[in-house]
Amino acid sequence: VAGITIKLDGANLTDAGNFGANLQNIDVSFVSEVQVQTSNFGADQSNGPVVVTGVTKAGTSTYHGSLFTYARTYQLNSNDWLANYNGIARPDDRFVYPGGTISGPVPHMKNLTFFAGAEYDAQRNVYAYGSAGSAIIHALVPTKAMRTGDFSAGALSNFLGPNVGNGNYGTFNTPPTVGDDGSSLNNGNIAAFLNPGAMALVKGTPPLPTRAQTGTDGYNYDQLDLTNNNVSQFAGRVDYTISPRNLFFARYGFEKGKQGQPLVPYYEPTSVMGEVNTPGYGVTNDTWVHSAAANYVAILNPTLTNELHVTVTSFLESFDARELAALQKGAINYPYNGAFDNHDTQYPQLGTYTIYGGLPLGLWPDYSNNPLELKKLQPNVGDNIT
Repeated sequence: VAGITIKLDGANLTDAGNFGANLQNIDVSFVSEVQVQTSNFGADQSNGPVVVTGVTKAGTSTYHGSLFTYARTYQLNSNDWLANYNGIARPDDRFVYPGGTISGPVPHMKNLTFFAGAEYDAQRNVYAYGSAGSAIIHALVPTKAMRTGDFSAGALSNFLGPNVGNGNYGTFNTPPTVGDDGSSLNNGNIAAFLNPGAMALVKGTPPLPTRAQTGTDGYNYDQLDLTNNNVSQFAGRVDYTISPRNLFFARYGFEKGKQGQPLVPYYEPTSVMGEVNTPGYGVTNDTWVHSAAANYVAILNPTLTNELHVTVTSFLESFDARELAALQKGAINYPYNGAFDNHDTQYPQLGTYTIYGGLPLGLWPDYSNNPLELKKLQPNVGDNIT
């Protein structure tokens, strides 16, 4: 939510790019306290109006540890209402989150303690984009007959179903009678005038209909998108009591995530003609996050305390095609080199945002030259005198 700042041991985990997301998750098993401040907070907090602060667990004077897991299985779940409405069976999703912690004194090191924790969150066959509403997609895709140039009255009736007489489809709800060269067409067959590049896209990228005939909703294709989403987390902290009046701690955290997204990164797009998955079942968002904090507190006298802190958060997200070969020109025999002849190895995106314009929306990044990566670095140095 925009306007909320998330911090862990002073390290800012808020995405500076939009202030509406966090770069790293705060694992509740690794923190000793969480504080929420709204509006009325001290000068040591440079952000607002809401600041959520977590503090990583410190080491203990004796050894302690824990093992835990959280699990959920589909046999105990009911189906989503929207999935039931669309006649889609309950997904066999599974959640398993094993983890553990250990803390205690560092051997042979006086006044030095440590804490370490690790957790792995495995999510299998979950709804893409987090909900059934986004995971269930529909589209109006060309029929097998249309992909060979058959635009006869029967083919168009099968394609548009009960909407064949809808004036909104006036651009292609009647069979064509004249070809591009002015010649008469035989029963709406335009096979002789089909562009090889356009037909490679139409034949090779949209799936075939899943319904025998288009329904009253205007679609003839339905798809439920399920993905695997996994997150690994690690946290380590050391505390050093230099003296009763001089305290130091350092903390390092690491998180690695892998999230499947069948259409495009972050969201499920929509258009009047519907949408189809990126060939190869989309992309996998791989994220690596490093976060570190060091803090030194010196109690100079009973009324004067100084706190020096240094933090840094590093974020890298890579958008990797799940099946890169499915996006290459050779996969569909696409004959051109792109609009600018820039030696792209992929074929172009497919789709239109226009009203009742003809094809469903398909979006995929171009991996021809460089990997698609998002990098963010957020360092911070501060000093508080009380």
